[in-house]
Amino acid sequence: MKDRTTIGVRNRRLCLVLHRLRALSGLSGLEIAAKLGVSSSLISRAESGKRGISRDDLSALLTLYGVDRPARNALLHLHADATSPEMLDRGDLDFRDDLATWSGLDQDATVMHLYEALIVPGLLQTFPYARAAIIAADLGLSEEEVEERVNADIARQSLLRGPSAPHLDIILHEAALHQRVGGAPVMRDQLGYLLEASFRARIEIRIVPAEAGEHAGMGGPFVILDYAELPSLVRLRNKVGTLYLEDQTDVAAYQRAFDSVRAIALAPDRSADLISKIASNMT
Repeated sequence: MKDRTTIGVRNRRLCLVLHRLRALSGLSGLEIAAKLGVSSSLISRAESGKRGISRDDLSALLTLYGVDRPARNALLHLHADATSPEMLDRGDLDFRDDLATWSGLDQDATVMHLYEALIVPGLLQTFPYARAAIIAADLGLSEEEVEERVNADIARQSLLRGPSAPHLDIILHEAALHQRVGGAPVMRDQLGYLLEASFRARIEIRIVPAEAGEHAGMGGPFVILDYAELPSLVRLRNKVGTLYLEDQTDVAAYQRAFDSVRAIALAPDRSADLISKIASNMT
């Protein structure tokens, strides 16, 4: 039987945003509780997901934090559907202000385990590569929308900077290195950037060689997000939406798959050698 003792993906996202808003306010939980006339345990439990927060208390918190109307509406939307299952819709993601730069689930992850088969992960893409990949996805976007999407994707790479940056544990299939997204010059630069990233302190890249044969990652790409104080999540993406799995039986299945693929991947130093070799031979 599956474990259903979860806090809900929307509720989890709301908790993380509330935690960040409090940090930005410079106020302690005790100070906020005193201002609102509530117990300090309500604040800590609301931020940890151990206890739900009423709509009235949430509204009072957002007023205290000075959250503007668009972000306020988005957060109230999350609260209204906090107990809904795992799929986040566009309304859940519709933060039309500065909250959009840090209101996602990635920002509070301590470790991100990524498996990709055919494309370099967005966090390590160059601008030309990202643009070519978005155009190739054939989403019916205008030129302006393409540029907006590319700029937003590149801006997310700021996640990798700063003292709280997560550790990236990346497994790429060799096919992603040969896929000439944007043409040979763009791909050479992308591979060079990927090689440089592999030497950063918090990034580990392993390549599954083409001759490895069948493996547990053939079902498609996925991301496992680990947190310091919350259960792990699995993120699955398609062209039109994002699915988060938080049921721990489901998460464990993806963790086993990741470990299985990792076991057949090349070590980081040999992976770096392969990336360099493919880049130098690309004409």
